[in-house]
This record gives sequence, structure tokens and C-alpha cells, in this order.
Amino acid sequence: MRGEVFSFPIDLLRVSAPRLEQWRVLQPVLPCWRLWWNSNSGASVVWRGARTELGPRRFVLVAPETPFAVQLRRPIGRHLFIHFSLAAARWKMTDAILGIGTCGPTHGLVQALLAKLSPDPEIAIAEPLLGVALASAVLSKVETSHWEKPPADTRVRNVIAALERDLGTVWSNGRMARVAALSPGGFIRLFRQEVGTSPQGYLLRERLNRARTLLLQTELSIEDVTERCGFCDRSYFSTVFRREIGVPPAAFRAQSRWTI
Repeated sequence: MRGEVFSFPIDLLRVSAPRLEQWRVLQPVLPCWRLWWNSNSGASVVWRGARTELGPRRFVLVAPETPFAVQLRRPIGRHLFIHFSLAAARWKMTDAILGIGTCGPTHGLVQALLAKLSPDPEIAIAEPLLGVALASAVLSKVETSHWEKPPADTRVRNVIAALERDLGTVWSNGRMARVAALSPGGFIRLFRQEVGTSPQGYLLRERLNRARTLLLQTELSIEDVTERCGFCDRSYFSTVFRREIGVPPAAFRAQSRWTI
């Protein structure tokens, strides 16, 4: 770290702490992270046959693209949940659920956040800052072995970072190759070797992930989502989205509206 500029941007999508009397997860496989903390016991999450209990002494961290089931045995006084995305290409994890114990600093952040949360639509700056601080603190407890290894080749990492900074623009293989300072053919071979898929396949996956996040967490129109995610028009976006995700964009937004 010495002499380096370290960037670890977190996009905070949702933060709330309702009383939990029913727990239904209508669309559990999402492209964003979920962080949960409960004020009392009585709820659990089941993943790959293993049950993880929620409560005041444990956070449950759900990685993107994780299928799971939830169980609620008694009402929860405060169910703190944070949805967020990591904007850094090098920090990735999918299909995982981690239980992480609370400690003095994280317990203090929980209490501060609960005190600041309000139904008032005019959110004070403290709320998102505390949400990001808590997500960062919990992520800092994740063991290195859980994170996916980034591509070893710096040229491929540079291209991935450029894509994620600007998904809305046109990215041909030739343009990506220029970022990597390689010929198009050499770049495509290297990218597939390092990432396991073609550059255009990776780009489509990331655009659809961004689209799902925007549909779920914002009120942007489908036309705006189409433009921000680099699709040429709404008709093409809807066709690709339905083919890859299984439902059209509007239906995905509707069925995911109350996901926590």
C-alpha cells in the first residue's frame, strides 16, 4: 500500500431496518451484495443445505448471484439490511454466504446506523456514510481465500477496469485490443485464456448485471437503463434480457420490488 493510491468504491443501493414479521425473497439471485443483521434470533438463511442463523452477534453477508432460501420462526424487532455493489473489478465473489461475527467497532456502527435511519425521504449524509462504513468493516473480515483471483495479466485487468468504468459506450474487440496494446486476435486469445470467456461475452454479462442492479434499485426508466448499459435500443435490450435472465426487464423489476 505504501506509495499507492487505493480505491475501493462501494455503491450503496438500499439500507433499511424494518420490523420483520414476514420474510419473502421473491427473486433471491441478484447481482448485488446483501448484508444482514438482526436485533434478535429467529431467522436463518439456507444455502447448499447448510443453515446460517441471524442474530445480534452475527452478520450474514450474501455474495452476488447466490441462490438461497430464508426461514423466519419469530418476528424480528429490527432487520438491518444493506444492498451494495463493489465497483472495483479486482474484488469479486459469487455464490457464497458468509457468517461474520460482530465486534466492538461493527456493533457501534450498527447502533449508529439504526439511530440515523428514518422514513423521512430527505436522507441525511450520515445514513449513507454509515452504511458504507459498516459494509466496508464487514468486508474487511472476509478471508482472502474467499475472493476470486483476478486475471494475472495486467493488460486484461486494464481492459476489464476500462469496461466497468464505461459500460454505456461502444466496445468493439478492436477498441479493447487497443487498450491492451495488442492485436485484436492476440487480445481475444489472451482474454479467453485469462477470463474463461470471450471479451464480448464478458461485456454482455457485465452490462446485464448493471441493468439488473439499476432496474432493482432505481426508478430509472427502461429506456434510461438501456442507454446507461450500452444497449442500442429498448427492443434489443428486452430481447437479450429475456433470453439471458428468463423474464423481460419490466417483469424483473416488478417481481423483485420487495426483495430484502
